[in-house]
Amino acid sequence: MRKIKMHIEAVSSLNVQALALILLAIHTESSYESSLKLPIKVGSGDAVMLCSQLGKQNMRPTTHTLLANIIDELGVEVESVCISKVEGSLFFADINLMNAEGKQYQIDARPSDALSLAATTHCPIYCTEEVLLQAGMPDFRDIKDSVECDEALSDLVDGESVRLKNIMNFRSKRCLKSLNVRWISSIN
Repeated sequence: MRKIKMHIEAVSSLNVQALALILLAIHTESSYESSLKLPIKVGSGDAVMLCSQLGKQNMRPTTHTLLANIIDELGVEVESVCISKVEGSLFFADINLMNAEGKQYQIDARPSDALSLAATTHCPIYCTEEVLLQAGMPDFRDIKDSVECDEALSDLVDGESVRLKNIMNFRSKRCLKSLNVRWISSIN
């Protein structure tokens, strides 16, 4: 299973049903050639927590800072997090740990928790190639018009199942604007 190095590009609020998106992009250090982005739908509270981990220091430890401190005190290191599986619109993540003796542990986690822990510990973020190909979306900012957008979307159709229904149904750039997406944080 090939893992692709990613980074958090943006966190957005959808202004609908208290939902948000975390947008992962392929890291510049990755040798993987693709412009696909990986949008992961999360609760708005999870998005706010992630933004606080990406921003300045908090006066008191957040849950993810507490978890990172406990892991560190136990002599274990967070090696990486990985978005490892997607079923419908539900994503799964793993937190990969290693102790001082070299024993490795893989802990199942929600992607929002794994990404917040990665932001706290500054560990690498990965997703499997399978997840990126199954749930990745084109970078709509690079699409010039609705015809090109429809062509990009048609490339994502596999047989009878249209993967786009897992997150949103994008039909054109106008549709993106109508979603009323507000960016909370954009990370370079």
